[in-house]
Amino acid sequence: MSFKRRVLSALGKDVLLEIGRGLELDVTTRMGVEELRDALAKSKRAKLDAIVQESLSRDTLKDICGAVGLDDTGKEKAALVERILAAGGDKAANGASYRIDPAAVRGSRAAEGGGALGALLSGLDAVPASRSTKARGKTKKDERRRGGVPESEAVIAGTLKAALQQFALGAAGGYSGGDAHVAFTTHLLECFGWPAGRPDGATISHTFAIADAGKRVERAVALWWPERRTLLEVAAHDAGLDFAWKELIRVCLQLDPIPQYVVLTNQRDLQLYDLARDREAPRLAIRIDDLPKYSEAFPFFTKEWMPGAVPKIVNVEKVSEDVADLVARLYRSVRAQHAGREKDVIRFTLQCITAMFAEDIGLLPRNYFTSLLYDGAKRKDIARRLQELFMQMNTRDLAAPRVVPYFNGGLFTEVTTMPLGDAQLMALTKAAEANWSFVDPHIFGSVFQGIMDDAERHASGAHYTAHLDPKDPRWFSTDCIESPPVGS
Repeated sequence: MSFKRRVLSALGKDVLLEIGRGLELDVTTRMGVEELRDALAKSKRAKLDAIVQESLSRDTLKDICGAVGLDDTGKEKAALVERILAAGGDKAANGASYRIDPAAVRGSRAAEGGGALGALLSGLDAVPASRSTKARGKTKKDERRRGGVPESEAVIAGTLKAALQQFALGAAGGYSGGDAHVAFTTHLLECFGWPAGRPDGATISHTFAIADAGKRVERAVALWWPERRTLLEVAAHDAGLDFAWKELIRVCLQLDPIPQYVVLTNQRDLQLYDLARDREAPRLAIRIDDLPKYSEAFPFFTKEWMPGAVPKIVNVEKVSEDVADLVARLYRSVRAQHAGREKDVIRFTLQCITAMFAEDIGLLPRNYFTSLLYDGAKRKDIARRLQELFMQMNTRDLAAPRVVPYFNGGLFTEVTTMPLGDAQLMALTKAAEANWSFVDPHIFGSVFQGIMDDAERHASGAHYTAHLDPKDPRWFSTDCIESPPVGS
């Protein structure tokens, strides 16, 4: 018996007649209960959401729950309706209910914290030591296409992050007018490479006919992409997203297919929901300004999307152990490529760490180093940009207006850059996206000491000291590569 017929089996004649007449079906009082159930079961108009509504009594809804094997506890009729619709979906008319692949859910849960870093940067520990990055041959697996031109993953990631950064700046004032939701959505999707922001198979905007308080009403959303089970809604500027979600989830559970990924925004904040995991709490809640840092959380918007792709979410609110380990892995990966240049690799790594720390505590403009990495990946000139930055950090007198301050001390007296491969650049970028401003000096020291093992530190004489104010760019020293700081 199909899910829909099991639902109908719990309804009496009077209810069946009322539903049939409301849908303008050819039903009469002379028909028996089984005839009425058969007429509704065969009708395409009698979708599940047209049958199961809050206009039904709570006892009837509980009877339906019992008939389909669901928990019937709860006083609120809305909760019972949502439970039934979620279990059956509109596909229940054909005996098939909406199910989310358990493997996808497991992958989704794994893509958090260190798991997400591993998924994003799986090639970091596999860089061959015998060849430099420039000499490394590309394979079809290493490439993607953007506009018909093969590009590396780092270029695609940098291009996306740079575009999202510009989008966030442009959206700071908010889109207004009757088509604000359309402008927001199309401009966002343009960042992901879709011409005019209108992917094939996606509808902007889309209107659904849903049941609300026993009536059929129309409800519009900004984006509906059924193939990818993805929905985006742009709420009013002053809307509270938690409140807006309570209304939107009622819509989602009546759709065919039920979306798995739902993006809800009021153009200031953004929440990502994964209905395979949780229907109440968002999987990601961020400010629009932070979109570039979480670009990997939206694979369903990309042109490279494949069925089963799941969001990869790394918490960048602070420097975690995973991020610290990522820096150490980056160091080891670059060192493996450049045997005999250990001091250069150490200096380069510490220069990057200092820049990451500096942009988060105000010694560099906010997101200055991170943006440089985005643009460097996009323009394929990351080595030149890093060299220019480090030279400015070591130059006392620069023509006004000066953006990059002078970093007194020995670390930048010898500007060092190293060629970076895709995984290495993406690792450095992800580390830079983390917030280094709340790193305790001793934790910062452990990040540095994690770069080299005890034997290497002993052989080189490298060590960490935290005897200065953490906001002083001279607050750590490594005797193996720098001289004591002079003046300020």
